[in-house]
Amino acid sequence: LFQSMNLALLTGFNLDKRLAVHRVNTLKKLSRVGDLELGSIELDMIYRPAKNDFEVAHDNESSKGLLLAEYLREVPNSIEKLWLDVKNVNDENIQVVASSIKASFGSFNLQSLIFETSFNSPLLAYAHDEGLYTSFYLPTKRLLDVHRSGNIAEQHRVAKLLAKEVHSLK
Repeated sequence: LFQSMNLALLTGFNLDKRLAVHRVNTLKKLSRVGDLELGSIELDMIYRPAKNDFEVAHDNESSKGLLLAEYLREVPNSIEKLWLDVKNVNDENIQVVASSIKASFGSFNLQSLIFETSFNSPLLAYAHDEGLYTSFYLPTKRLLDVHRSGNIAEQHRVAKLLAKEVHSLK
């Protein structure tokens, strides 16, 4: 509801190809997003190693068994970029996950895929080397917590650590 209201407020400013709808994890929401003719969506995926496949879901509890291949068949032509938030990627599976993403999205332009994760690791460079754009959520809660403390020196120290993390990415 709030995403729809926010989009309605922003539609007259020529931002449609710059906006991405978050958590488009169902075919119903994908269909509604298609009607908006936006250029980007973010979807959550869980890698299922036993099947060497991805399921579109935020977590196991919200899983409805929607496989990535079924989802991709329904992606509207207006979508130019997909932000892929792989929820269970880690140092042990990053290489197989990156290779599987590349194989799953063979018909998509790899330049239009952004591999997003909630963890940062030097191994993210592997996904980059496979041709995927990579991104990770900054742990800004640390910075916000130290900001609330009022300790300026600690704020700068944490900001410097976050900046170093960002610069470590390819």
